[in-house]
Amino acid sequence: MIARSLFVIQFGILAALSQQMACCAADQSAKQMDSAKFSKYVRAGFKAKHSPYLFISWAGVLKGDRIESLLAKLPSRDYTHWDVDHSSDGSQLRFWNYDRTKAMVISKGIGEPRFLDTPPLAILDDRNEVVLWRGEDYFKPEIFFPNGTKLDAPAIAVDPTGKYLCIGGKYRDYTEKTWKSMPITIRLVSAPDIILATSTLHGSLSKVFTSGQRVYLLVGEGTKMPYPEGCEVYRQENRQLTLERKFQIRSPAWLSSHVDVRDFEPRDELFLLFVWRDLPLSSLRYLYDIKTGKYTRLGWECGRVWAFLDPHIFDGVLEAIGRKRTCAGDENGRK
Repeated sequence: MIARSLFVIQFGILAALSQQMACCAADQSAKQMDSAKFSKYVRAGFKAKHSPYLFISWAGVLKGDRIESLLAKLPSRDYTHWDVDHSSDGSQLRFWNYDRTKAMVISKGIGEPRFLDTPPLAILDDRNEVVLWRGEDYFKPEIFFPNGTKLDAPAIAVDPTGKYLCIGGKYRDYTEKTWKSMPITIRLVSAPDIILATSTLHGSLSKVFTSGQRVYLLVGEGTKMPYPEGCEVYRQENRQLTLERKFQIRSPAWLSSHVDVRDFEPRDELFLLFVWRDLPLSSLRYLYDIKTGKYTRLGWECGRVWAFLDPHIFDGVLEAIGRKRTCAGDENGRK
């Protein structure tokens, strides 16, 4: 009886020790996995290793992040990191409010942010002037221009300079509740009725970028996963666009669903890629060199803002906001 009791006690002790060791091993393994995973994340800031213009923000994730610090100093909470765009050269960064009727603009060399009122769903050019906007009725695919022109355009893309407008591709007809498609055309924003070129790509219109005399049109293609991103490169000559090159950007990662081009660096001719993967796998970011076709892996998709920006765009911004808040506080104190 005593021997049996001792056996039970020893077995219980061994089980407890085994469970504790397993928990410690699991905790250590989890910490190692977290550390290994975290080491692959791209830290907030400019990444000169990959491109002097590549900026990643971890707003809401890392304390001291540049964009999080900037937004925290604003008197208004209308602007977040969820809806952000920038000028073609990255010297201006725009934060939009929820219904996209107001923009806060951070500009290189100015310091203090500027605040703009715009029509709903407006698109701005490099001078922060409105080039077009969407109608308030979501079910009517209309776009409006400052000169009074109106077009039916169910799917559009405008390059960051505000010069070129693309219309067409695969789109959802919410009135008939079905998918439709139309040829993708490239036009000038200043003359939207004139078609400069008609694309041979078929799929969902994604983005359009410009660099010098070249126009880069991007369309989500394919019928089987992983869906590639088709790209056509046009050259502008005498107000005409001539197709110069056509290629596909395929996923460099395994078990991915599709590739999405998010940004373009004109000085180095780089695309910033978002490679989607199904859960539980994390989506990934890559740089794609247009000249060589080389992929450079950046890390897991955890940054809130990924963009090509001027390295000096944030110089003096926090100080300018701080001075303005101090002056406003002094003024309120005198009142």
